[in-house]
Amino acid sequence: MKKISILALFIGIIQLCFSQTNWKNDIDTLKYELPKRHKNLFFLMSELEFDKGLEDIKSKCDSLSDFEIAIKLQQLIAKSGDSHTRLDWYPMLNPELNLPIGMYLFTDGVYILKTSEEYPDLIGKKVININGHPVEEVIDSLNTLITCENEALKKEFFPQIITSAQLLDYFKFSSDSTYYFEVEDENGNLINQKIIPSAIGKQFISIQKDSLPYCWKERRTAFTKKYFEEDKILYITYNSCIPVSYIQDNGNTDTLLFEDFQKQIFSDLKHENVEKLIFDMRFNGGGNSIYGTRFINKLSGKKIDKKGRIFVVIGRSTFSSAILNTLDFKNETNAITVGEETGGKPNHYGEIRSFNLPYSNLNVIYSTKYFKNTEEETNTIVPDIKIETSFQDFKRGIDPVYEWVKKQNIE
Repeated sequence: MKKISILALFIGIIQLCFSQTNWKNDIDTLKYELPKRHKNLFFLMSELEFDKGLEDIKSKCDSLSDFEIAIKLQQLIAKSGDSHTRLDWYPMLNPELNLPIGMYLFTDGVYILKTSEEYPDLIGKKVININGHPVEEVIDSLNTLITCENEALKKEFFPQIITSAQLLDYFKFSSDSTYYFEVEDENGNLINQKIIPSAIGKQFISIQKDSLPYCWKERRTAFTKKYFEEDKILYITYNSCIPVSYIQDNGNTDTLLFEDFQKQIFSDLKHENVEKLIFDMRFNGGGNSIYGTRFINKLSGKKIDKKGRIFVVIGRSTFSSAILNTLDFKNETNAITVGEETGGKPNHYGEIRSFNLPYSNLNVIYSTKYFKNTEEETNTIVPDIKIETSFQDFKRGIDPVYEWVKKQNIE
């Protein structure tokens, strides 16, 4: 038995040394390939800082796990200032080490919107701390994994990863791999709940969809519309810049081409008593801007295109091609922008390509082009009218943006 144990230990040491050596090869590849391929990697971070950071990680490989090395590399790349350039470290996440809850940051705090069936009482509760650490402190640490071009992007990113037990461990927010969330109910009572990691694919329960504001009900649909006859408002949700949308209707799924969708919109404008049009891109992460651009060009100059009649909703999830379409509205129509500041920048690097690191096989995504869409250098698009959503409005099914638009007088 002792001989077998010694042999196993020896093999383990050999494998560890092999892993460390190959990670160093990956780091050398990253050092050489990323600056060569990127349009302008060192527009914010200096080449000296990048090289020094890589050498520092390489020197610590012997004491770091694969996951820790990948995270440190991403933290360094995030300093480049280009939110489209990153190391795809997500394959390093263990699907069994996920906390089965979903959160969102409203104006009045971070709230739990969904959980697995084991924790139904957590839905609708405000998160105060995780293992004694204020949730704001946890968010700040997690956001070192992205290029924080603006505050909106910080709000957008952290809910996607705050449930990773591996990341909570990495940032020292857990103790002995236990995870206690202190939450607050609507009466101000504090509850300390232990949450056990489980598989990502576990069934979730959430706030009932019927009680949500319209924009939230349709959040997962690429594009759809609804005419609110009582308010004489045609509401268009445009959540993805793609050519086809899949519409759920009474359990059936229909496909809708954007070209046909566009015809329906202009038909509504012609035949319905539409006084105001809402074009909602607050949840639009991008795609191909050409579909929105063509629609906006056709909308420009139409009867509805007057001040106080077209309202474009933007927010923290408005990114990439949706930014371009927001600028189209600003340049080609009399639209008023409403909502939150955008996660994406008007002028930005993009048109991404990728390559794989030889050992870890992790994908490195990088920008090949710089898009200059405005002479003004700004890190976000600030809406003409800033309106944010509180959890109290959300749970009552109220969209403050819609309520504001409804009250506006037509010029």
